[in-house]
Amino acid sequence: MAGYSIILAVAALTTFALTPVFRWLAIRVGAVAVPGDRSVHSRPTPMLGGAAMFVGFAAAMGAASRMPQFREMFDGSSEPLGVVLAAGVMFFVGLLDDFREVSPPPRWRARC
Repeated sequence: MAGYSIILAVAALTTFALTPVFRWLAIRVGAVAVPGDRSVHSRPTPMLGGAAMFVGFAAAMGAASRMPQFREMFDGSSEPLGVVLAAGVMFFVGLLDDFREVSPPPRWRARC
């Protein structure tokens, strides 16, 4: 049980520590949601919070891969790498959407 607590602490502390950094960076590079007709924000809101969460997740996965309690899950399996890569794809699509409008695939529009 202690291993899970350590992984939770790594993810939470990394995310907590990096959130202000990515907030500052978002303001600096202009990744800010501006209030408008299509926005729910009432004031400008930085949009790079997902970066802090992704780094926290990656740090937790890295820490888990080094712990004996989770060794069996990481040894001889490509599944953890697949999970990290999938999370990375989701993060980068979200990051791209933060900087420029990304429309959903056409098949999703047809269902709406």
